[in-house]
This record gives sequence, C-alpha cells and structure tokens, in this order.
Amino acid sequence: MNKRNVIRDLLVYIFTSARYLLFKGHLNLFLKDLSYFSQWRMYRLSSKGTLDFRVPWLVFSSISFLDTWLKKHMQVFEYGSGGSTLYFAQKTARVISVEHDKEWYGNTKKAINESGLVNINYVLIEPQLLQDTVLRDCVDPTKFVSCFVDYKGYEFSAYANAISSYDDESFELVVVDGRVRHSCIANAMQKIKRNGILLLDNADRTYYLTPFPELNDQQKWKQITCIGHFPFSPASELNTTKLFIKL
Repeated sequence: MNKRNVIRDLLVYIFTSARYLLFKGHLNLFLKDLSYFSQWRMYRLSSKGTLDFRVPWLVFSSISFLDTWLKKHMQVFEYGSGGSTLYFAQKTARVISVEHDKEWYGNTKKAINESGLVNINYVLIEPQLLQDTVLRDCVDPTKFVSCFVDYKGYEFSAYANAISSYDDESFELVVVDGRVRHSCIANAMQKIKRNGILLLDNADRTYYLTPFPELNDQQKWKQITCIGHFPFSPASELNTTKLFIKL
C-alpha cells in the first residue's frame, strides 16, 4: 500500500475515534484506541484471518487486558468460536467452546486439529426449529430466540443452556460472543468464579444487558468498558467489549 493509503486510513481511523470517543469526553479511551493503529492496519491489510492469527475479534484494549490477566491454570467457557478459541487455549488450561454455525464449526475444527492444541472441548449446537407458533419476544432472555432475522423460526435453548451442566463457579472466564447473548448471560453469571470475568462483546446492543441490572451493582461486579477498533474491522467502525469482574 502506498503512502497515500496509509494517510487515508489514519485519517479515517482518527476521525472515527474522535467522533465516538474524544468528542463524547472519553479522552483515555481515545488515546488508547489511537495506540493500536499500527496493529489494526497490520490485520486489515493481511490476506489471513482470525483463525490464522489466533486472535479474538474483540476491541484491541480488551485483548491487551486479557493478555496480562489470563493465566495457565484458568478454565474458560466460550459462546461463539474462532481465533479466540485458539487464543484462549494457548493461554489457559482448558477451553470449552460452543458454536451454532455448522460451516464455521468445520473451519474452526480444522484449525484446532492443525494447531496441535489438545485442551479444547469444541461442541456444535445448532438452533432448533420452533415447535409452536407462539410469538416470542427476542429481547426476553427466557425465550431463547434471536433478534436477527436470519434465525426467525429457530430457538437456541440447547445452545444457551450448554453451560448449565457445569458446577457453579467453574470458570475464571465466560465469553459471550455468539447467539442469544442475553440468554447466555442468564446462565453464565453463577458459573463464574469469584474474581472471574463475564466478557460480553458488542455490548452497545443494550438489550443484551437490560435484563441484568445486578451487573451494575458495584458491590458485586466491577465493570470495565472497552470501546475502539478491533482486528479486521474497517477504519470507520468501532465496537464495545465489556468485562464484568465478579467480586
């Protein structure tokens, strides 16, 4: 890429960060996001993807946090899979990952097999056709239905309940980055150990968190909000990743 394209990318990157962070009073988040420009551009220009780099599709600052926080003894449960599955497996003792998409499951399973990593329990749990005609509210976590039109007529109860067979306080980290995230959160909170983390990606979709006001209780959960660019994203796009530390 020539110098003109570097300048163009930088200007769009800065403008986007300034618009959503600096101009809204988030100076620290703005400066932190700017520091990841070179890393962002490396991923953006590469012909490889998340499975090749073994990188989570999360806000850069949240990845930096995890880089220092994760320890080899930890147990991770993950809703949604990909480069993140390989990333967590390299850094922790065990990863249990559930995936709803059969094609993506095949791609990720191949990458796992080729990686030589043996501490991943990877499970495909596809959505099931609804067996009734009752209208289900997609923002209600007890209904297990997605608000995305592609999944109209399907339910994800088996997927969201996949963590239920594990004892309470089994995991240092539960990552919610797949389907029916509010339903997954409902099942995940009691499975997290003390000082463990519930990680929610795309947390700017407010209906994921609206049913759980207890996560705003500062006596029970410490909240870290990461807003910024993320691997492989356009320069004009930001994301929000939230980490809730169980006190």
